[in-house]
Amino acid sequence: MIAIRRILCPIDFSDFADRAFRHACRLARWYGAEIHALHVTPLMTEAAWAVSFPIDPHTHEPRVPANFRRYLESRFGDARAEGIAIETHVREGGAAHEIVRYAEEAGIDLIVMGTHGRNGLRRLVLGSVADTVLRRSPCPVLTVCRTEVSGDPAGPPFRRIVCAVDFEPSSEPTLMLAISLAAEAAAHLTLLHVVEPFFQDVFAERTHVSVEEYERFLKAQLQARLAQAIPAAGLEVLDWHRPHQEVRIGKPAVEIVRGAHEARADLLVMGLHGGRRAVDRLVFGSTAQEVIRRADCPVLTPRMPLGKPTGHEALAGARTERT
Repeated sequence: MIAIRRILCPIDFSDFADRAFRHACRLARWYGAEIHALHVTPLMTEAAWAVSFPIDPHTHEPRVPANFRRYLESRFGDARAEGIAIETHVREGGAAHEIVRYAEEAGIDLIVMGTHGRNGLRRLVLGSVADTVLRRSPCPVLTVCRTEVSGDPAGPPFRRIVCAVDFEPSSEPTLMLAISLAAEAAAHLTLLHVVEPFFQDVFAERTHVSVEEYERFLKAQLQARLAQAIPAAGLEVLDWHRPHQEVRIGKPAVEIVRGAHEARADLLVMGLHGGRRAVDRLVFGSTAQEVIRRADCPVLTPRMPLGKPTGHEALAGARTERT
């Protein structure tokens, strides 16, 4: 089983954050996890901070004013009544920096956050808070745009999962995580690969094979490669179900979103390029940003923490008896 014990959910009192919190609660119920609700205040002068949020000498955390604390806590009453453990924390500084720092310090297993903030109702905050968290997070990030929680609140959080696969060496942890999530929830898993369009007119002129024949051949070859991408460890935890392989030709962002929509997916999994010191950008470049903005379902972007097991080791114990 995937170990999700601590879920970090940034709270900025926007509708998007509230929606992300409801998804975090769904995951917390299923995995028996606790939620760390974090609110980050803007940077203030030392004098203003001391007046507004004086440091408690015993806990070394800011003493949040009683009225603000009550307002913050009031948002979690229903979840706590259901038995979900919730910790609330307030920090000062840049939102993305503090979210990532808290995730590292608290050993967070998953960040669940909205794609928009209070000041970005009409635009994606990628390039700002969400983009920075996605690139620097020490753990997977689940971004929620406009999708509400549906189905049995006590049941599996995901029933249909689509995993975008690009055959890069760094994509293995992404595939491993998607397989593990599907195995735990007995979910249907689709592996999706998108091929960029090629120059059909030039191809037709230079070969004796029709474009349609070549596309059929190409899709068959890539579907076989998708099947081969599942390692032995993945086949062991998926012995009850073989993933569906799908290959599409077109603009990656458009086809990934369309594929997830047609599959009625409630989770889309996409990977990140390299490690923290590598290119430090989303897989498919700006495509992932467009997917996160347009997808009908939450998007999970795994980032296996450095020093933690990946690949086959990440699947250890992923088999579950839950149905």
